[in-house]
Amino acid sequence: MPLHAMWVSGHVAQPDRRAAGCLENYSGIDWSDVAGYAENRYMAFRGAANQRVSFTFPIPTPVIIGDVRTRLTTVFVTYDFGTDALVFGVSVYDGDQIIHEFQNLNFTGHHIWPLDYANTFRLPQQHTVLKGIHVNMSVDFHSGPSRDVMFYNAGADFLT
Repeated sequence: MPLHAMWVSGHVAQPDRRAAGCLENYSGIDWSDVAGYAENRYMAFRGAANQRVSFTFPIPTPVIIGDVRTRLTTVFVTYDFGTDALVFGVSVYDGDQIIHEFQNLNFTGHHIWPLDYANTFRLPQQHTVLKGIHVNMSVDFHSGPSRDVMFYNAGADFLT
């Protein structure tokens, strides 16, 4: 069973809510409360206090390789969060179908490399891919001053 890995830069991160009061300007940079701030290595956001915002990562998806449908096994999101930003959950989708939800995680901190328990999400069973994979990471922003989130990469492993 050949393994195929597909990754994207954290620059693809898109917040699900852009309404006033969900995100704040990152480091005082105008419009970063709407679009985020693209630094060389990451995409940065600052959450507003006491908000939950989900960030979506579309993953390039090899649906069929050599006349065989691929099977999704694992997804990854690498990040660096301030102490007042916590990963609440990670949801994995194939098109509009939810595949699996990882909930009540409460992860924070530096999880860029190596891959570890807080940035690697192995599905309980392989999923035969039908459409396209995207990952949603729900982040809880608490009331403290350290609410910055930096997304570095997102990816997935597929088997054929």
